[in-house]
Amino acid sequence: MTARLGAIVGVHAESQEMIETAGEPNPLAWCRARPPAAEVDAIRRLLVCMRGAGKGVRAHVVHVSCAEGLAEVDAARSKGVSITAETCPHYLAFTEEDFERIGPALKCAPPIRNDATRDGLWDALLDGRVDLIGSDHSPCPAADKEKGAHDIWQAWGGVAGFRRRCRCS
Repeated sequence: MTARLGAIVGVHAESQEMIETAGEPNPLAWCRARPPAAEVDAIRRLLVCMRGAGKGVRAHVVHVSCAEGLAEVDAARSKGVSITAETCPHYLAFTEEDFERIGPALKCAPPIRNDATRDGLWDALLDGRVDLIGSDHSPCPAADKEKGAHDIWQAWGGVAGFRRRCRCS
């Protein structure tokens, strides 16, 4: 149906079978519960579905957080699969150390990764394997983020896009 309509299917790539739904209350437990392997597995499953759906199917993988995920997209693209991928500024700017320090404001899914993964993402970006940098803007009332101050699992999941206050004359 999407091929007939010329539509692009947007996909959040995290294998539900590979992620944990509860754990220790600290930010790093959130990161460990959603490993890069869950993202890669979901992208591989997407590619299988795309092959099964036939000619003309197009997909876009949103908020990719690891270079391994982008490598899967790039390999498929080199074989003629119509697939694109994006990452987000928070994956390029922050590491798990920042998440541990800052806390719930950086809770998102997929989670913020370690510095080696962030650096790999930058390499992929500079190599041209990222089609788009999108904010994945996910605002919420401050109280929804503050719920995670003592238990990260309780915080709203999503990073509000960057904003800058300005004085207009």
